[in-house]
Amino acid sequence: MKKKIYAVKNGRKTGIFNEWEECREQVDKYPNAEFRGFEYRSDLEDAPGDVPGSLQNAIKEAKEFLGDLESPEVFPDKKTESWGIEYWKIAADMRKCVALIQYGQTDAERRTAASNLKRHLERCLDDRNLNDLTDTYRGFKENNAIGYNPRMVERFVRQMVRRYPKP
Repeated sequence: MKKKIYAVKNGRKTGIFNEWEECREQVDKYPNAEFRGFEYRSDLEDAPGDVPGSLQNAIKEAKEFLGDLESPEVFPDKKTESWGIEYWKIAADMRKCVALIQYGQTDAERRTAASNLKRHLERCLDDRNLNDLTDTYRGFKENNAIGYNPRMVERFVRQMVRRYPKP
């Protein structure tokens, strides 16, 4: 069975979407919206990217279409969390950021870690699959380098690491 993913190059949010409805929300009545659909076969969802008709090949083509967008975001649904986002990698990187903020050797190292952690936290807030976890820190904004209460962020990171362990 043929399926599609959608790449939004110019819209409310840019990136790769798994559902037409999500894509449509980004481009409907948006001036100069630019998007494209990419087909793949459901029986090739787990095939590598060099296999024509595979999901990974469609994602590769979508990223090529998006071109100059810096690190296009992928907005999966619950069924496809593994194709665009490897949550365990995000969880591990956030855990590393927390450790560097706490124990980093230099101010520059701590600032970089805080900036990276803040970027992860903001992206996690946009991911529907993580809503139950992001509630941990969502309501605890603070005027600091990461933008949120550090204890709540640590709790969130621990929950992420537990839910998404390294395979």
